[in-house]
Amino acid sequence: MCCDEKMEMLSTKDPSEISDDIIIDYKITGGYNENVVEVFWKIKNETTSLEWIYLRTFTGGQLKYVTNPKKTSFVFALADEDSYVYCDEDPCLECTFRCKRGFEIYAYIKDKAIVKIPLERMHANWQS
Repeated sequence: MCCDEKMEMLSTKDPSEISDDIIIDYKITGGYNENVVEVFWKIKNETTSLEWIYLRTFTGGQLKYVTNPKKTSFVFALADEDSYVYCDEDPCLECTFRCKRGFEIYAYIKDKAIVKIPLERMHANWQS
């Protein structure tokens, strides 16, 4: 309840469900105990508005509000157990170790949806 009204729970959507309006992606940079997750986006539909992005990690999370409509990325600095990786590659190779498996990005698109993006992508970008 909020303001004497029953609140409605928003379900999360897959990024593919909102790809006509906005593209949201990420990359991990840094190695060993000094790394960050950069979340970036491209708004394709002018009526779409990104309100905030939340990065859920092993030890908690970080929330950033999009206050500047010209902004197209956020950098989330990691510390403690959240920053641990198996290698020192910069940028991250997104290899089979998937050091950030369990992390999730949540992005709120005003009046539309909450998008959930797990950080489990794995591809051999060093071989391409």
